[in-house]
Amino acid sequence: MVSLKLFSFSLGAQALEGDVLRPYVNATYSYDDNLRRMYDKGSDSSDRMWMVGAGIILDKSISRQKIYVDLGVNETKFDRNSDFNNTGKDLNARWDWVVGNRWKGKIDLGHKEAMVPFAEFRGTTLNLRTNDRRVFDAIYSFHPRWRARVGLGRYETKYDGIGQSIGNLIETAQEFQVDYVTPHRGHIGLVYRHVNGDRPVRQNIAGMLVDNSYDQDEYKLNAEWQITGKTGLQFLGGLVQRTHDEFTQRDFNGFNARMNVNHLLTGKTKLNLSAWREINAQSFVTSTFTLNKGVKLGSDTMLTGKTSLRGSLQYQRIEFDGDVLFESYREDTLKTATLGLVYQAMPALSLNGTLNYTKRDSSRQFTGFNSTSVALTAQYEF
Repeated sequence: MVSLKLFSFSLGAQALEGDVLRPYVNATYSYDDNLRRMYDKGSDSSDRMWMVGAGIILDKSISRQKIYVDLGVNETKFDRNSDFNNTGKDLNARWDWVVGNRWKGKIDLGHKEAMVPFAEFRGTTLNLRTNDRRVFDAIYSFHPRWRARVGLGRYETKYDGIGQSIGNLIETAQEFQVDYVTPHRGHIGLVYRHVNGDRPVRQNIAGMLVDNSYDQDEYKLNAEWQITGKTGLQFLGGLVQRTHDEFTQRDFNGFNARMNVNHLLTGKTKLNLSAWREINAQSFVTSTFTLNKGVKLGSDTMLTGKTSLRGSLQYQRIEFDGDVLFESYREDTLKTATLGLVYQAMPALSLNGTLNYTKRDSSRQFTGFNSTSVALTAQYEF
């Protein structure tokens, strides 16, 4: 499917008490005035889309073990751009496990097949992207105030579009973390993470085949702190070092961080402020990595017992540092505003309307765009 969640708030199924298996259906109608994210937006740039989906949720607790599986499939059809009609698939499975009084962790599996967003790919043919993840986490509490965590992960991204295969990526990651747990159940700890990124398809640059594989080491501080009864802080940041198998001029050595602040403004309004400075290897196939710097402010207000109003403003600067050796330097700024209304008509039925505006300015000619979209979504859980 086209990434309709760019246009609307993600609408999770509403749990019905006592249900273990919960089938659901959903439908989304969207209108976008610049579907392909073109620089020159004309009267024929708009399109309407219908997405219908169905799935089933397994939500089961066995003693202290918790198992959750969400398996869904969807079909998206476009009014004008019927060549992009597609079928999407989504699987999320998680086992939160506990052994004894000191061991706990998770096994997390995911599989997603979806159309690549037009902001990343403006081709004239359908381009699907498949994402797979396999994650194992184990936490050992060796003291009431101290714990250690080991994590293993494998993440794979694969494109089926012509010329996009150079973006295929297989990442394997190993993590080790030690935390001090505060009396208020917050924590502060140190994390070491090593990532090996394998690019199985070499990039052809002026007849030269370049291997874009890399190794990355991260040394970070991880903290979660309840500052007051209404304000909480999360922080993950530190030194990141990336070395490429070829052309070390593209290596990265710098500070990465992400911070989230959650604040309960009133009994009905929540605010969230996020800020980040991170390198990213997966968003664009035109660069081996980008350096993303941004800030986002979001709010969620309960208007009534069944209706909530959600909004967000986001600003992000994207620096395409991974290709500075071969191409003219590119830098984008991305501004997004979103407003959504969610109505819980019944415990099993959710209705959602969203308005979204996005503007991208770029130092590369004809790469910028602006778009306005609206989406209406309904989801029913049996």
